[in-house]
Amino acid sequence: MDENEANRSNYEELEGHCKVLSAKLSQLTSGNSAVSSAVEDLEDYYERSLQMRIMANTTLREELRELRAANEDFVARVVHGGVLVLVGVVVGLALWFPAESFAVFCATWTYAVVAIVTAIVLNRWQRPARKGE
Repeated sequence: MDENEANRSNYEELEGHCKVLSAKLSQLTSGNSAVSSAVEDLEDYYERSLQMRIMANTTLREELRELRAANEDFVARVVHGGVLVLVGVVVGLALWFPAESFAVFCATWTYAVVAIVTAIVLNRWQRPARKGE
């Protein structure tokens, strides 16, 4: 997920405010080395905590991407398994009741129904690739 233009402009605005405040603090603490050292430490800790949040966010995004891929794989396997079970049931019924199945499968309308159902199932489970993956 990329940042949008509004978020980037917000980050740039906040960065500008931080630079202005940092310059003001350095002017105010220029004579006192203990205070300027404490302010520098505070800035370092703040930057480090921000880096930790960025790393955590990146990790969570990657985990989400992996879980989505695993979920899509699971759904595809369930659908394929369901189709295989359905085919097995139909073949079993056709073998169990050959006369009735011959009459049903010979009907012309059956081909249209099978084609429509197949198209619907394939269209339902075929998803376009996501942006950025």
